Amino acid sequence: MNAGFINIEGAIDTLFGADIFLISYDKIKNINPKRVKEQFRKRAKQFHPDRAEILGINESQLCEEFKKINEAYLSIMKAIKLDLLSGTQTHARRSAKLDNVYSGVMPKRKLRFAEYLYYSGIIPWKSIIEALAWQYRQRPRIGEIAVEMNFLDREAVIEVIKNMRFSEKFGEACLRMGLLTQFQLNIVIGNQKRLDKPIGRYFVEQNYLSQNEINKLLEENRKHNLKIYTTI
Repeated sequence: MNAGFINIEGAIDTLFGADIFLISYDKIKNINPKRVKEQFRKRAKQFHPDRAEILGINESQLCEEFKKINEAYLSIMKAIKLDLLSGTQTHARRSAKLDNVYSGVMPKRKLRFAEYLYYSGIIPWKSIIEALAWQYRQRPRIGEIAVEMNFLDREAVIEVIKNMRFSEKFGEACLRMGLLTQFQLNIVIGNQKRLDKPIGRYFVEQNYLSQNEINKLLEENRKHNLKIYTTI
């Protein structure tokens, strides 16, 4: 399987980090090349190894982060070039016979639904990446949910973003700054998972599969994972 299937969402997280929250508020629904390049320049400047002494951080640590940012940038730009993030696939393409589907043996391990669709030879990896990007774009951010639940206000969210430490997650920063309790953060994360749109909905909306087919495949995926669990 192409590595992008697993890493594209992580690449977006690595390059945009906390700024994803601001992107969501700006209602930017698609990641475009210009925005990616701008963000890369911003992050590369922020974590360039030459700044180690100024930041008081070990140079090797900055080198590793700089490498991750560069790899994330290249992965996202490659995905955009292959038209994997734009969501502009035509109805004719969706209706045509799917190519580049997997034809090997089903892995003997638990599979997420998107993985099951791929390894079943039903959906090609390119379309899986499109679905993951679609799901990610519509996922509510931790800060957004905390604001909606009146745990934080928007000014507090901006303050957290400004004061996030190296490689620190938004929720971790909230805990450190005393703006959220662990109990509140757990509630917010739980709501984020609950609000996440099922990836199967993408394939229904794009006319790859019907809802009945999705339901049947979900059951097959459940049985596969149950079988793997009972044989462990």
